[in-house]
Amino acid sequence: MPRPVSAGQRYMPGLDGLRALAVLAVIAYHEQFGWAPGGLLGVGVFFTLSGFLITSILVGQWSADGRIRLGTFWLHRARRLLPAVFVMLAVVTAWVTLADRARLASLRGAVGAAAAYFSNWYLIARNQSYSPGSPRLPRSTTCGRWRWRSSSTCSGRCC
Repeated sequence: MPRPVSAGQRYMPGLDGLRALAVLAVIAYHEQFGWAPGGLLGVGVFFTLSGFLITSILVGQWSADGRIRLGTFWLHRARRLLPAVFVMLAVVTAWVTLADRARLASLRGAVGAAAAYFSNWYLIARNQSYSPGSPRLPRSTTCGRWRWRSSSTCSGRCC
């Protein structure tokens, strides 16, 4: 369980609220709600605020100790984030098991990748994208390099 904010730390609940709204915008975008075409703006807002908060933590460590302890920093992040990730993965797996068993086989690899925090690399390796209209990076088996191609013009093989 996360520890409460200590006396030397600043906590700004408004920033957590803005990050929550940014996440909701991304979810609405992925659900393809017509009123939410700007989900990618939510990604930018979330990462900008997260970067500010992370930098504030690291600068605070530097100011207090004269050094940055990345091991401690990552341990605190893991303790805070991993329980929620595992609950989310369990809920998604249960939902797919009950509601859409046909997708269960394809979910196994995605759950493993999400649990290990390398979903982006998993999607790249499978030549998948976040949305159907996004550009893809098909791997050429003959030339051994990656090339940008539109998903509408590439059928998943080297184009």
